[in-house]
Amino acid sequence: MLGLIPAALYSAAPANAASAAGFTAADQFGVFSAGSPTAHVGDLTVVLGSSTTITAVTAHLVASGTSDDALDPVLTETGSAPYGSSETQSTWSVPSAITESELPLGVYAISVDVTFADQTTQSGQDIGTLDFLNQPQLTLTADHTDVGYDYSPTINLTGTAAILAPDGTTTPYTDGALALTTDFGAGQTLTTDASGDFTAQLSTQTGGWVDVTLAAASGQAGGTATVALTQVIDPVKLSAKLSAGTIRYGSGAGETVTGTLSYLPEDQGTAYKPLAGQPVTIGNPDSSDPGTVIASGTTNAEGDFSITLSAAVVAASGTWTVSAGRSAGDNLFGPAVTTLMVTVDIPTVITNFHVTLSQYWELSFSGCLNQPQDSPNGRITPAAYVAFQYASSPNGPWRTLVKNVPQSGMTCGKGGVLYAGTAEAPVNYAYYRLSYPGAKPYVGQAYLGSASTPTLAWKYADRVIGLSVSPDVVGGNGRLTVKGQLQYYADYKWHDYANQTMYIIFRQKGSGTWYWIVKAKTNSSGHFSATLDDSVGSATWSAEFEGNSTHLATAPPGVYVRVRG
Repeated sequence: MLGLIPAALYSAAPANAASAAGFTAADQFGVFSAGSPTAHVGDLTVVLGSSTTITAVTAHLVASGTSDDALDPVLTETGSAPYGSSETQSTWSVPSAITESELPLGVYAISVDVTFADQTTQSGQDIGTLDFLNQPQLTLTADHTDVGYDYSPTINLTGTAAILAPDGTTTPYTDGALALTTDFGAGQTLTTDASGDFTAQLSTQTGGWVDVTLAAASGQAGGTATVALTQVIDPVKLSAKLSAGTIRYGSGAGETVTGTLSYLPEDQGTAYKPLAGQPVTIGNPDSSDPGTVIASGTTNAEGDFSITLSAAVVAASGTWTVSAGRSAGDNLFGPAVTTLMVTVDIPTVITNFHVTLSQYWELSFSGCLNQPQDSPNGRITPAAYVAFQYASSPNGPWRTLVKNVPQSGMTCGKGGVLYAGTAEAPVNYAYYRLSYPGAKPYVGQAYLGSASTPTLAWKYADRVIGLSVSPDVVGGNGRLTVKGQLQYYADYKWHDYANQTMYIIFRQKGSGTWYWIVKAKTNSSGHFSATLDDSVGSATWSAEFEGNSTHLATAPPGVYVRVRG
């Protein structure tokens, strides 16, 4: 058989060829079609178009791969009709069907000799191919073509296979196997019986088509019969909830997601039914791979499910997706996704806390607010408020010394922030710590409060008692004497502090700055004394101990001395 080919123009003189729009030039023709009907391949017919009357057509059939004519049938005009404004479409056919006794089965190239009314002939114009072959006749039916959850998965197929000869006679096909293929599973090989009948059975709830194919062979064309399947997708309804809306990271084992899955059978109103034995998956769209399943379960006979989360899964915080039906990979049902908002409390730690107390009562401290090594990746919010606190014992009560410790601008630990500062010591002996109150939930995570390990910082407290300055009124460049006693506190009492340097200091009237003028040494009882000329005018006088690596500095309030004149 020859399929339709585009209309083409043929001429012995190409320079005079007509345009594709028509056949206006004399002695030219075009081919509308050439071939035979499938039901009777021996009936060769050619449909031509021309502006000059065609009086004779002879066909030449040349076997594929040869150059010799196998058959040269003379065609008879069987009809004509106007075509366009000045052309004619004429139909030419063999007087009687070509038989196998005239032409062996095979594939042949077709060419024609066309004679016009003026006796001009166009010879040997190729117009296509004739498949002069036995034609398979296949039928295929199924006991049902709807597939889905509510349909029997077993499909029973029946069919017939026959061979149509060129002369129009049909015989059952019993010479070989048929191939059954589908778009949803492995193929099968089918065998026909003596009548050309065959049967097959498939098991499926999904799919789009089933094919039975008779392969081409020598002298025989190939053929296929198809049954189209209709996939019925039932909608599903999914509900889910989390046993706790807030979970502490690292302690999430035992947390569960529970819910129910139901479906709406086709053509059964609006009543949903429980859906048993179906997968339900949980994912985290906030992760680097949102398609990853982090937990899964299966519905029971009532359509209920309960999925226990591991501690590792709980680390996937934020918006969790619960999926079923097509969303969980089951193509029998429509998609179903619901979301659960989960807040995971992320623990924090304050590490590398250091505090030192100088002899001048100045505290220097620093610490790293960060996350434990096993907590999820992240960064403590830069807006975190960290307080510097003190207490008389490591168990508190704690009092805030610096409410908002400044950040150092340096990172530390696991995505942490380094805080550092200074403060004046409230007492000589105290425990200190950095304290973080925690942060409100943000994008599924909330940082928990933490505090550093209490650290003791202390030095001996010192005092000057019995300070005296005499006289309290002197003349210009008059002499005055400064006396006192230095002591330190230990073992719940005051002790004399011997052999220490005391600075005799003064602050002139109207000034806020102290100056030292002379040094004095404490004796074995901690007493000191210094006599000097008053050359500074009226001023307040005192004595200061600078402290050392174990003792704090101290200076009592001064004594005012007036200079006469």
